[in-house]
Amino acid sequence: GQFLYMCFCLGTYAAHMASIPFWLCYTIREVSRQNRGKVVPTRYEFWAARCLFVGIFMDAIRGVDGLYDTVEDGSFVSVWGRVTVGARFAAWWVRDMCGFIMLLNLHEFILGWTSTALGAHTQRSLVMSLRGSFVVALVGLAASFYGILLTNRQLWQAITMIAVLPYNAVCAFFCVRFLWGTLPQVQLLVPARDQAGRPPETDGAQEFLTRMQKVVTITLVAHVTMLSAFPALIQQKVAMGDAPLVAQLPLGTWLGSTYLPTIFDLPFSAPSVRPNPALELVELAMGWFSLTMWCPTKGFMGYSAKSAFVTCGEIGQALSRLPIKDPRASRVKGD
Repeated sequence: GQFLYMCFCLGTYAAHMASIPFWLCYTIREVSRQNRGKVVPTRYEFWAARCLFVGIFMDAIRGVDGLYDTVEDGSFVSVWGRVTVGARFAAWWVRDMCGFIMLLNLHEFILGWTSTALGAHTQRSLVMSLRGSFVVALVGLAASFYGILLTNRQLWQAITMIAVLPYNAVCAFFCVRFLWGTLPQVQLLVPARDQAGRPPETDGAQEFLTRMQKVVTITLVAHVTMLSAFPALIQQKVAMGDAPLVAQLPLGTWLGSTYLPTIFDLPFSAPSVRPNPALELVELAMGWFSLTMWCPTKGFMGYSAKSAFVTCGEIGQALSRLPIKDPRASRVKGD
């Protein structure tokens, strides 16, 4: 049983290491297209590309040594044992910060152009809840990582997940609000494809709305998955709370300069212990998810923005000024 688990773990590690150069090259290509004016990105695409660029480098530092927890006791093992736990956690925090910023940027971007398109005021409470949960997640993640380094206790892993749960919940709410509340109202501003006299520029508007619907749907699935899985994982880590994260070291050991035992040592040091590939699978999925959230750069209706990107205001105004609208659109905007 242990051998099969090891093979599966090493397979996910190989897939992750093969994906990183692809993510990096593709992101560099998109940033280059944006900088050379081949396509003018939206505000969301502009910042998402740059956040992912930094995040990929941090993910390479975090993942180059591999990371698996064991099924039996939840302790960590690596592939090569060449990256310290402190360096790994620092890179992990910066990588997650980039992901959190991408989500913040996505939802504020959507809130901005939809409010302008519908002629509505942006609700301050919505923005504050989003930014507040973002700060809680960022600070909570840093504090939890430091707690792990300071104590070698698995309980801090549970606190890590608890810290990011509110951000996931708020982002999921924003996704639901857009898909079932705001998007149907905005779609009334765009004539149907079979409507007589439909101007050609509305094709770009409809394509943009379809793309945003796809992005938000994928994001919602990711949030719901985490919100569903985290409670069970938290319960598991609380039950193992006093167990050491690095099994060979006692509780209270500073882990900042510690190198993890390797997966290849398990047959000799712990023949009955099985490494769990789930963590590496999650990290691999997060990388592809972060890429598909915005790539490739499409821009908005072929706009040539005066700045580096098309702003929320420009998108909202363009949608609200389409020459032919659904008759119900005026009621949506309160005209």
